[in-house]
Amino acid sequence: MKLRTLALAAALAPAMAFATDNRSTQPATTNPPATDAMTGVPPVTKPIKSEEKMSDSRLAAMLHHVNLMEIDAGQLAGKQGMSAGVKDLGLRLIADHKQADIKLMAAAKRTSLDLDALAPADKAKLDIDTKKMDQVKRMKGAEFDKAFASVMYNGHNDVLDMLDKHQADVQSADLKQWIDDARPVLKHHKDMADKLKGNDRAQGRIPEPLRR
Repeated sequence: MKLRTLALAAALAPAMAFATDNRSTQPATTNPPATDAMTGVPPVTKPIKSEEKMSDSRLAAMLHHVNLMEIDAGQLAGKQGMSAGVKDLGLRLIADHKQADIKLMAAAKRTSLDLDALAPADKAKLDIDTKKMDQVKRMKGAEFDKAFASVMYNGHNDVLDMLDKHQADVQSADLKQWIDDARPVLKHHKDMADKLKGNDRAQGRIPEPLRR
């Protein structure tokens, strides 16, 4: 009996060894990612990005394109604005941003800054602003004035926030000086738009799609 048991064990040993070896070569089975209970789609985990720095060229390019957009906005206010306040803001935008852009282009030329060095995120932001202004263009009368004041307030507030975040990283002395000179002008435009917004609130609600 003992000899028969040993013989059986010896016969089974190669098969057991093969099975063990075969298991070790099989790819590991992983559990599928958890899915959203409502959609059935695996959740996307986005990396947390630190505050992105802007190069001098990128910041100058953004400011240059903002100047051009504000000049266009000022011209639009002159054509479609109903109140004297909106028309005055339009004239101020044209005069100040034209002068600011002349100085910015001169500073960029002296320090070899590329005024077309926009990042994809910058282009996307400018595209959003353009679409908002396209909405405003379709309005007339008091509705136009309300929407224009709201967009101008938000736009200048965004530019001032951008300068607050990135001015410390600027390397060019010329660009730093330009920002120092432009900041109070931008603040004045923002304050003018804010006063117009206050008048508009007393008359009616600012259109919902233009809110931030």
